[in-house]
Amino acid sequence: MNLKFIKLDSMNTRIVAVSAAMLLTLGSFNILSAQNKPLVIDEVVAVVGGKPVLASDIETQYLQFRMQGNIKGSATETRCTILEGILYNKLLLNQAEVDSITVSDKQVESELDRRIRYFISQIGSKEKLEEYYKKSLFEIKEEFRSIIRDQMRVEMTQNSITKSVKITPSEVRKFFKEMPQDSIPMVNSEFTIGQIVKKPKVGLTEEIAVKEKLRTLRKRIMEGENFSTLAVLYSEDPGSAAKGGEVGLFGRGEL
Repeated sequence: MNLKFIKLDSMNTRIVAVSAAMLLTLGSFNILSAQNKPLVIDEVVAVVGGKPVLASDIETQYLQFRMQGNIKGSATETRCTILEGILYNKLLLNQAEVDSITVSDKQVESELDRRIRYFISQIGSKEKLEEYYKKSLFEIKEEFRSIIRDQMRVEMTQNSITKSVKITPSEVRKFFKEMPQDSIPMVNSEFTIGQIVKKPKVGLTEEIAVKEKLRTLRKRIMEGENFSTLAVLYSEDPGSAAKGGEVGLFGRGEL
């Protein structure tokens, strides 16, 4: 009985050992297969006028939408909307090539700086912007420069196409009357709300009190108190109060 028990245990040991060896072999095979599987860095999702639309183009705009709070619906729906817009812009960009529509470097840099300032004002600081994109400000500008150039050319092309188009209200009504009922898109209900606002006149007493308060705050700042702290505590501007009075950067003539 003891011999049989020992023999059976020995067989179990061999079976376990073989099973373990098979698992290790399969595991190694899976690891090697995963290592040999190609890593997709980017891919072409469409081609317009001989120029590709990359998956990274969609993701770049998706990140912009997220930062600006323009995400509506699911991520898939948003990406589809972005792709549709890119295809439309590519068509106009192709027409810009045909019509030799160009934009100067100065115009591009001016618009690029304006957008970067806007992004920084929205996200809080240059450092936060770099952290969000995981790139330096220089790299962000390099990435957006060609995008902005194309967008400006698209806008100029669109304007050149539509500048001579004139449509009267009667033509619009006729167009919709002739459309099949099942082809008319559904439009969400909209409401127009009006309000009557009457601003009270500021009296001399209130004006003096406000000026005195401002003088007091200025004196505290000049004596060494932190400007940002006082801005958070006393500023009535909803946009800059939480940022310590920081309103961002503005170019000449923008204010």
